[in-house]
Amino acid sequence: MKFVNLTLLLILLLAKIQAQDKSVRPTYNYDGYLQISNDKKLPIKLNFLVLLDSSIVGSYNYNPQNGRLKLAGIFNTDYSITFFEWDIKGHNTGRFDGQVSKDRHTITGIWKSGDKKHEFPL
Repeated sequence: MKFVNLTLLLILLLAKIQAQDKSVRPTYNYDGYLQISNDKKLPIKLNFLVLLDSSIVGSYNYNPQNGRLKLAGIFNTDYSITFFEWDIKGHNTGRFDGQVSKDRHTITGIWKSGDKKHEFPL
């Protein structure tokens, strides 16, 4: 009887571990830039997590001394992404619309300012 209980417990434990593996998602970290003008690039660091429902949460910065901006958005099945960004006060400061490469190593797209006055390639 003890052997049966121990075996059943091990099977349940293994099933739980496998279920957890499917729920763990990697954090994506990118170093890139916004092309401000033909001769000026603004370096950025982008970090995000894709949740099980394909929503995105994360942050990024372009000037570490100014802190990080919050990101939220969606990662679509066609590898297109949309992020909205907010500053520490909760003001929408911009939007990213882009495409992630199939190997997930690069992101390209457009950044638009929250007031829609500026637009730069990412």
